[in-house]
Amino acid sequence: MRWTIAHKIGGLASVLILFILALFLYSIITLRGIQGELKEIAELEVPLTELTNKIEIEQLKTQITLDQILLLSQRKHTEAVDNKLSAAKSRLKIHADAPDKHIKAGIELSTAGYTAHAKPVFSEVQNALQDVEREAAVLHDELFSFVKKLETGAFPTNREIDGLLKKRGGPR
Repeated sequence: MRWTIAHKIGGLASVLILFILALFLYSIITLRGIQGELKEIAELEVPLTELTNKIEIEQLKTQITLDQILLLSQRKHTEAVDNKLSAAKSRLKIHADAPDKHIKAGIELSTAGYTAHAKPVFSEVQNALQDVEREAAVLHDELFSFVKKLETGAFPTNREIDGLLKKRGGPR
């Protein structure tokens, strides 16, 4: 049997078709694996993003409540002002404590991410959340010592207010 050009091209075409088919099957299998990994990560990342948003909202609420306390502390103390001040302090306590719950939930979620293929990413997330948790504990104490100072009637200096706002993530 003589190998003509037609036979050679036909054989080469068959080999190329088999190679392309194998490459196509390999791509499908690889994409399914990637899809599984992305789904696993998304199941953890979406709740982490939601928790981050909740923490930011609570920080903004804390900022607003602190501003209200500062404004009320500057006013003449009447029964109505004292009632508003008391209500604002209660809200401040609630808003200042709320991020701790969200941070703890985030740490638990990032720990669950250790079983995922993206362990380094979730390790970084967990380290960042633990840093935020440590900073929040310090700021929480400073915040309430600040409010106690206001209760004594001593109004803080602008430098003290700016320092606290910068630590709380407020306007600079």
